[in-house]
Amino acid sequence: MNHHDEFCEFVRGQRWMSQSFGDSLIEKFQAAQHDAFERGQASYRLQRDIPEFTLDTLPRKYVTELKNILRGKIRGEEPFPGDQFINAIKRARELTSASLRDSKLYIEQLRETL
Repeated sequence: MNHHDEFCEFVRGQRWMSQSFGDSLIEKFQAAQHDAFERGQASYRLQRDIPEFTLDTLPRKYVTELKNILRGKIRGEEPFPGDQFINAIKRARELTSASLRDSKLYIEQLRETL
């Protein structure tokens, strides 16, 4: 919602401030609106570039990563050191918007194929 005209009318209606101060205030308001618009556009572009996967459409490289976690080949800063099954479930949930139950079932199926 754009309130620029209302703001300008409000500023011009203030008799206590000088004309130059009102102009400066309106210019700063315009700059802030422009900045907010640009940040919103940038945020929208970033969100659109992030791939949204489901467990069914997970790319092969991520499936391979999950299998390597289950095999214990990927180690490092794990949330649960030593438990590959839980770490694989956590990673599957990070990659997708799947529920805990669905991720657990998917990882169990993956573990059976190893």
